[in-house]
Amino acid sequence: MASDCVVDDAAGRCELNTYCTYPDVACEPGRRWGPFAGDGLADACTTEQILAATYAGCAGPTTAPEDCERFAGPGRVDVDVLDGDSSERSTGYLVFSLGGLPDDVTVLSAQLELTAADSGDADSDAAGRIVAVEPFTVAGLEDGLPAPLLTSTPSDAPGSVALGQTVQWDLDPAVITGELLHLSVEPGSTDNVQYWSTSGAVPPRLVLQLSD
Repeated sequence: MASDCVVDDAAGRCELNTYCTYPDVACEPGRRWGPFAGDGLADACTTEQILAATYAGCAGPTTAPEDCERFAGPGRVDVDVLDGDSSERSTGYLVFSLGGLPDDVTVLSAQLELTAADSGDADSDAAGRIVAVEPFTVAGLEDGLPAPLLTSTPSDAPGSVALGQTVQWDLDPAVITGELLHLSVEPGSTDNVQYWSTSGAVPPRLVLQLSD
């Protein structure tokens, strides 16, 4: 936990492998593993790779992606439980290309970052839940929504989100495999949240910490 990651009054961050990292401008990603990290990582710079989403949109059981985008507005993804009916919802969908990752590295941690639009009713009392889903195409979303991957653990919602706020979810590193990563942003409230899409001001991104 974060409270355990304090060395010489420097506050660190507990990564998913349970080791701590600390800010360090001498490292290219800006972070260094702590002195007590195992697996040969102690005091080494982290290796960070940031991936931009190749697709970000929304759809629902009776709402096609183009209709959802029209409702949300240009450059936005709408996530919402409609009219209090949990079966009628607008769910966000994301795709990341993993093809550029080296073959011989281990993903130590994965963090999804979405930024709420900075105007209108983009803020919400619930940021949403991230679920790894079966592969899908945009055209396929009109015929049916993808099922969750049974092998993945959903990332719980971190709480409310304000206008312009960047929200972060820690993902299970096990889902970072293959050529493409498909995710859904599941709504948690009738108070809709709108995130920037790939054409928005702050596109979705995936931050990976890697180990050789």
